[in-house]
Amino acid sequence: MKFFSPPLTAILFFTLTPLAAQTVVRGPYLQQPTADGVTVRWRTDVPTASRVLYRATGGTGPMQNSTDAKLTTEHEITLKDLRRDVRFDYEIGTTAQSFGANVDQFFRTTPAADTQRSIRFWAMGDFGAGDTDKYRANQRMVRDQFLAHKKGPVDLWVWLGDNAYCCGTQAEYQTQVFDYYTSALLGNMPILPSPGNHEYYYPTLATADPERKRDVPYFDIVTTPSQGEAGGVPSGTEAYYATDYGGIHFISLDSYGYDPGRLPLSDSASAQYQWLEKDLAANAAAGKSRWAVVFMHHPPYTKRSHDSDAAAELRAIRQALVPVFDRYKVDLVLAGHSHVYERSYLMKGHTDHSATFNKPQHEVQNTDAHYTVESPPIINKDEGTVYMVIGSAGRLDWNGRPDPHPTSIYSNYQMGGSTLFTVTDNRLDGEWIAADGQIRDRFTMFKNVNKRVEKQIAAGASVTLAASWPGSYRWSTGQAGVSSISVQPPRDTVITVRDSLDYLQDTFVITVQQPQPVPEPVPEPVVTATGPVAEFIIYPNPGHDRLLIELPGKTPASMLVTLTDMTGRTVVERTLEADARPELDIRALPAGAYVVRVMANGQTWQRLIVKP
Repeated sequence: MKFFSPPLTAILFFTLTPLAAQTVVRGPYLQQPTADGVTVRWRTDVPTASRVLYRATGGTGPMQNSTDAKLTTEHEITLKDLRRDVRFDYEIGTTAQSFGANVDQFFRTTPAADTQRSIRFWAMGDFGAGDTDKYRANQRMVRDQFLAHKKGPVDLWVWLGDNAYCCGTQAEYQTQVFDYYTSALLGNMPILPSPGNHEYYYPTLATADPERKRDVPYFDIVTTPSQGEAGGVPSGTEAYYATDYGGIHFISLDSYGYDPGRLPLSDSASAQYQWLEKDLAANAAAGKSRWAVVFMHHPPYTKRSHDSDAAAELRAIRQALVPVFDRYKVDLVLAGHSHVYERSYLMKGHTDHSATFNKPQHEVQNTDAHYTVESPPIINKDEGTVYMVIGSAGRLDWNGRPDPHPTSIYSNYQMGGSTLFTVTDNRLDGEWIAADGQIRDRFTMFKNVNKRVEKQIAAGASVTLAASWPGSYRWSTGQAGVSSISVQPPRDTVITVRDSLDYLQDTFVITVQQPQPVPEPVPEPVVTATGPVAEFIIYPNPGHDRLLIELPGKTPASMLVTLTDMTGRTVVERTLEADARPELDIRALPAGAYVVRVMANGQTWQRLIVKP
């Protein structure tokens, strides 16, 4: 049975597409996004050949196509050799004809790691929950509110496991996921999936395989980059994998299935654990991805639904994986399993019982990161991880515990929701869109901001200054609302830019290299009065702090000493007494060339000196 709200009936129309002797009964849906393509999957009611027609959005030439002549009901076409970060429209069909265009059918190839455009991904778990009126209503409201708030295309859809209750059967995936979300979502958001424990309960909870073997329908439904097609270290299995998308390195883990030898993810001898370490190490060494996001079904920290103190599997995951996440500075760990929403502090080093959580010891930055007047964002995140449970997109349950987990900044067991993330360069924002339409939790994290930049320019040259973050800007020059400015300072100057809430500031120290004047030759000595010429001695020359002046053979009562710069401006004038040390202090003078004149007994002498 399908449950659609009236406002979406017209939007979500692609559940069934009649065509002569065949009908599309599932999809199309997108898998395995890469830099040069994507995998398109769909199901028909009778076996047919497969074809995908595609063309860059806005293009006017003929559509390209990729085909597979094999007759099948499970269609899978992988498109390759496409331009990076380009949007394409597509149609599915047979080798004989297309099933028709649909405004919801488009994809975009993966952007480069240094992209400046925003990457948006939607994350949720425990959503295909069509077994009670309460869960169905919650799933419908969460879906509708996401559609109302997303305001434009979303790049990726992250599944956090327990995607179709009770047992991950093909029928449950059909009615509770594919029929439910339709091409309005499935047709244009590539899915990054992960399995939960309910995927392994096939065919029923009572007959679930205790060996947790990976031969359940989930692995027939998804296509994941097991050979490193989308980046990262090849895993050799569709159960866990990595995907690079823009500046984000995603890692999907299987927190319930067993590797050979009945080894779970939490066992350091398991293939999955060892792959995880290799992949995180390789990603850190490459330095290409600014953000690292790990997602799986089972959370290291949770209360109010499942309890990570009481559940042995959750304790084992926390003790085994948190040190790995700390070591490789993973930014986000997303999970489901508990049918609530929970977000932790930016934290590290906590693997024990929740009662041992100590904020001064385990919290990296003391903020809830709302990025408001009262709440600063996470600034210059370099270590620590934010842990999130987003498990109430369908299921919604409370175990009766009144207190949240002590690691939680915010938790909500009263209503469902999903989280929309936006990553723009070195800024990450998360918004939890609750089932009532309110953004009930949000946070912002920055990396590599609050910079001090020194620049040297020639006199008369201009220089461009760019803020180190995406957001709001107020420049000390008076300009606002722009991320970069061009200036032509006449002299050394300092310019700052701040965000609108005064949490971020970049400082630009600009040194202007003035042209050095060429001194005119000065004859020495020059006598401007009558009488014999005495030798005039100044030392040291070049002069540093003080000058000593001597007139050998002369014993004047006093001497008048003046220094002029190369423009003729007098910068020092002193009378030195003969019975005192004839010393002139020049520490305050800037570097440059000067003319020293000495007048005594009616005579004048001058020399050129240089102060380095």
